[in-house]
Amino acid sequence: GPIVGKQRTAEALRRSFFRDGRPIQQLRFEQVTIRRLGKGYALVVGRFVLEGGGQPEHSGWFSTIWERQAEGWRVIHDHSS
Repeated sequence: GPIVGKQRTAEALRRSFFRDGRPIQQLRFEQVTIRRLGKGYALVVGRFVLEGGGQPEHSGWFSTIWERQAEGWRVIHDHSS
């Protein structure tokens, strides 16, 4: 189900995609499209591919919403399947 919150999301990603602090597989993005949603916001849609590390390749589609903050662009919503 959905994971809510920055800390819970970071923990889930570390548990699933990292071993000993290093990525298990290489991540790349394909077919990426960026659409501005007004001043300071953007929708980014595309395909992700995880490969290597002796693991089967995993791929799927994602959509993220980005917000421009004082520190730079940050993801404020992510849906990957």
